[in-house]
Amino acid sequence: MQTTLKLLSGSNGLILAAFPFNVYVDASIIRVQPSTASTDGGCMVSVFGKNFLDGNVKVSLGGMTAVGSFVSTSVITFLTPAHETGPVHIQVANNGADFSSNT
Repeated sequence: MQTTLKLLSGSNGLILAAFPFNVYVDASIIRVQPSTASTDGGCMVSVFGKNFLDGNVKVSLGGMTAVGSFVSTSVITFLTPAHETGPVHIQVANNGADFSSNT
């Protein structure tokens, strides 16, 4: 959502400056399918959740970043990068930078 920050002067309400900026709702992950993937990478994964936005969607997998493909506000997909064996913490960023706090 785009909004504008206005800087006002004292009590007269004179606008000194206005700065447009985007506000992004935090994405929330509900589940990931499949829940296991090859360490070689290249596995298509679907992330189910809410508040996904069409645009610069990124997925963080244990510190590695993959580009997400927007399917809907509740589904994104991505290809897994190669990684070591073991569990991976998954996060989503609607703006490509601010990752969700849930897994």
